[in-house]
Amino acid sequence: MLFAHYKNIMLYCIRCNKLINPEHKKCTCGYKKLRLAEDKDPVFLVTKNYMYGAMLQDILSKEKIPYITKPVREALAFFLDRTTFAKNHYFVPFGALEKAKELLKYYFTEEGVEEVDWHT
Repeated sequence: MLFAHYKNIMLYCIRCNKLINPEHKKCTCGYKKLRLAEDKDPVFLVTKNYMYGAMLQDILSKEKIPYITKPVREALAFFLDRTTFAKNHYFVPFGALEKAKELLKYYFTEEGVEEVDWHT
């Protein structure tokens, strides 16, 4: 099902899974073939370190929101303790994005939530 995100139509980048403002002709990753997002499309939610990521996974699982994680590749994590410095990008289905964002705001304090521009 295709539908508008918020009051504006948001486009979807199939390469990096971000929602893009339709005023932009291409995604920040450079990809130009954007389309309307569908409910099942994985969209970027947030990037979290190991500790906050484990908490986020637990919250999403309890709320029955499916998610995908992709590791952030950082040189520091490679040379040092990977679990301490490891970060993951979290993606949720477009249809569950609003609920997931509400959970982020509810459960995480200002120190635990990075400011995310969901509308690049």
